Amino acid sequence: MSAFEKRIADRSDCDDPEKIQLEKFVENAFKAGMTCAAAHQAIRFTLLGEPASKANSRKLVHFRTRPAVIKSDKARNYEADALKQIPPAAKRMLKGDLAVTINVFYASRRPDLDESVILDVMQSKVKAGVIERRGVYLNDRQVKVKHIYWHLDQKNPRAEILVEPICSLL
Repeated sequence: MSAFEKRIADRSDCDDPEKIQLEKFVENAFKAGMTCAAAHQAIRFTLLGEPASKANSRKLVHFRTRPAVIKSDKARNYEADALKQIPPAAKRMLKGDLAVTINVFYASRRPDLDESVILDVMQSKVKAGVIERRGVYLNDRQVKVKHIYWHLDQKNPRAEILVEPICSLL
């Protein structure tokens, strides 16, 4: 029994055969000199259009007598358009901790760098245990590492996105 297998056997919370198989694959990948990105298949795609800043673009509305703050029209329109652009192959509903790299290309120097609407768009929508919308991942709380970059491209505003599982060897 290898040292790696002993570590797995010693863990009381690791009785899932699929997790054990994945961890063995990752260990062998690292022994073979593969990087984390090579050990796991990354998801890469581009969303066209300029994302709205969720933080600076809130709108006050009233639901009956109760006031509420919601996303602006621009943010909601971007979200609806972006949802249509996510490739079906990217909607894997990833589980576990993730690293995200987003290169945001704005049409002008005015907007603040804000990836929150993009992260919202990529998450799945589940209500009462029923999947309403498949996403790249289950919830944006899974994103533990963010690399967000601001760029200027007046003719082609867009967001280039890379989502990768974070490798851990226990």
